[in-house]
Amino acid sequence: VGGDCQVGPKTVIIAIGAEPIIVKLPGAEKKPVCNSHEVLGRKVKPEGVVGIIGGGMVGLETSELIASYGNKVKVIEMQPQLAADMGILRKWCTLENMQKGKKMSSEERFHGLKEAAIEENERRYGGEARARYGDAAVDAANEAVRSMDKDEWDNLAILEERIIEQLRAAMESGDPSGAEAAELVRLHAAWVQAHWGKSRTLTHEMHVGLGQMYVADPRFQEYYDSRAGAGAAAFLVTAIEASDI
Repeated sequence: VGGDCQVGPKTVIIAIGAEPIIVKLPGAEKKPVCNSHEVLGRKVKPEGVVGIIGGGMVGLETSELIASYGNKVKVIEMQPQLAADMGILRKWCTLENMQKGKKMSSEERFHGLKEAAIEENERRYGGEARARYGDAAVDAANEAVRSMDKDEWDNLAILEERIIEQLRAAMESGDPSGAEAAELVRLHAAWVQAHWGKSRTLTHEMHVGLGQMYVADPRFQEYYDSRAGAGAAAFLVTAIEASDI
């Protein structure tokens, strides 16, 4: 991801995105080179070490399929992170499958997805969260994630997308204390509570504290701003502060 790299793949796949485009690269017309639509459409089945040019959502989905055939996949992406256009839960699942290099059963896939989510959250935010809320609270939140069934997990992913959609709608209204913003805060509170489980109940003061942490942390700002538009994280915090939820 980013920088210079060298790979020696047997097959090169150009991840051209959801809408087919013509990518002008030296050697792109040669036989070992194909595009992601040909792979996802099962017209081509690469073998061996496969290089994927393009690490967006389509690139990772293509990589996941190729890895499931038992191949080694190398993804080349010029952006600083893979699949910025993919929801975080789906991204964790896809990366987990790529690393396994095999098709997992539904139960294995689900368990691995939850563990990957917990591990990534601990890596990125664990130290700060434990310092702020204590080990017991963070451990309880992790157990809440582990105990989720498939429906609860899927509903959480849907809720995550709904929050982004509602954030866009609330920002368009321009009123952080209006009806659209109130619905945004309600959805976000439900999302936080689902992650916390039954170990504690989210209060307005706690919600405001979380929001202030969003503004202070560039990672949270990037998450919301990149999905809902510039200033999205700040708007969310203002809406939380203005609400009585």
